[in-house]
Amino acid sequence: FPVLIIGERGAGKTGIARKLREGFLKWQVREPKDWNFHLNCAEYQGSDGNTLRSALFGHEKGSFTGAEKERKGLLEEANDDCVFLDEIHLMDRQAQGLLLLALQRKGSFRRLGGSKPIEAQFRLIAATNRSRDDLRESLAPDFFDRISDLVIELPSLRDCREDLGDIWRLVVSNACAEFVERDSACVLGGVDSLCAEFKPHQTEIEKNICTMQLPGNFRDLEKLARRLLSGGLATEGRYLSLSKDLVRSE
Repeated sequence: FPVLIIGERGAGKTGIARKLREGFLKWQVREPKDWNFHLNCAEYQGSDGNTLRSALFGHEKGSFTGAEKERKGLLEEANDDCVFLDEIHLMDRQAQGLLLLALQRKGSFRRLGGSKPIEAQFRLIAATNRSRDDLRESLAPDFFDRISDLVIELPSLRDCREDLGDIWRLVVSNACAEFVERDSACVLGGVDSLCAEFKPHQTEIEKNICTMQLPGNFRDLEKLARRLLSGGLATEGRYLSLSKDLVRSE
């Protein structure tokens, strides 16, 4: 079934999509591999409608101005895998109609300008930061009904204050891992030593973030973790040192 993920910006929609895809591959008894079947509908705002439709379904040579050679679309490339369409509320009505037909026909569609049916077994995961009421206004009714068989509504972090301590520890761990992956020579001690520097400040940070609105949700916490990493390393060079003053100021 298609899955629709609804949540504010930074609420973790992409992370949930990755988890759904991991479960999908596990169910198929297949090993995970790089996942490149993503498309953000916002990228195609204001462009010729053929651009988005070609990105999804592909096209034959000469099917529209600029189609100088044939091209596979995202759905064809994603056979036996998941397709993630973000900001689905920005998809134009014609593309919605074509995708609806592909879903109703169990993955059968045609490239733009093509006559041969293409079979692709893909699972659709869509995401949006709009409410259900907004989606009923912006999406064609039949399309909305079809992509919302299963809906996951993510709460904002300000509605999960009892979990913010655990969430902060996860954000710190991810930020430290990202930092080391980008430049392992920049800091000594590895991920564990970086995370250890945050532990003495856990209580104070948790107390403060519990009072914040966090409009960017995870992104606000990620920015805080990165600023603390950068500030702490600026003091000691290749060793992280988080002072109380630095933590309080940030």
